[in-house]
Amino acid sequence: AAPAEGEAVEAPAEGEEEIKTESSEPPVEFETPVDDSNVTLIKAPKVDLPGIKVVGKIELPETEKEKLKSISPVNFAENFQAPVLLIHGKDDLVVPIIQSKRMLSALKKVDKVVELITLKGEDHWLSSSETRLALLQEVDRFLEQHNPAGTL
Repeated sequence: AAPAEGEAVEAPAEGEEEIKTESSEPPVEFETPVDDSNVTLIKAPKVDLPGIKVVGKIELPETEKEKLKSISPVNFAENFQAPVLLIHGKDDLVVPIIQSKRMLSALKKVDKVVELITLKGEDHWLSSSETRLALLQEVDRFLEQHNPAGTL
């Protein structure tokens, strides 16, 4: 929707493309509260994506919202059996980090073993080799903790 008269609008920086979504429907919201108490941060160098800037939220028709809610893992946290390691780049422009935080909260709410590693300055593709190495070390630690060698 267009901004109200007199409302400030942030213009994209030079060379950035502005991506807007418009709909009269409210954005999809989930009921799971966000809890950051079990988040591990790994520092990574920032990678800029020139020419892209996301503005606003994607809004969907009600039928699509209901379909997504019906299949979203966040709504089936009680069914998880194995420990869960969530990994998310803080600068991910493909999947908003709030999705991982909601999953973390949903799993903790039903007393599941879960950990979220937030990769500070990292994108969706884990572009930094330093971050990928740190991530592999964290995955190794998580697997050793929850599935030690010799227990299979």
